[in-house]
Amino acid sequence: FSADHCVVGYLVSRHWNLPDFICDAIRFHHDIRQLGFIAARSMVAILQLAVEIYYRYQHVANPEWEQIKYEALPELGLSEDSLPEFVDVILERYTAFAA
Repeated sequence: FSADHCVVGYLVSRHWNLPDFICDAIRFHHDIRQLGFIAARSMVAILQLAVEIYYRYQHVANPEWEQIKYEALPELGLSEDSLPEFVDVILERYTAFAA
């Protein structure tokens, strides 16, 4: 069908009558550059940061992060310098919660 998981997810979300910004976030979750400055952009940035934190927790390199971090971090009000401390706080809270 020449469709990847982004397109299929988008079509399912449209069928479920989800709000447009959610559908757009699903469609472009691997390509934040396609999104203007709309709510979907923030959702994709949050998702990509969560994926990056997961990869760091697993001690595995995230193949997408280098391409997307320059879009995701400013969208969330973060910088590369502030990211390690932010990740540490998130992982501390996660491990405390999971224990």
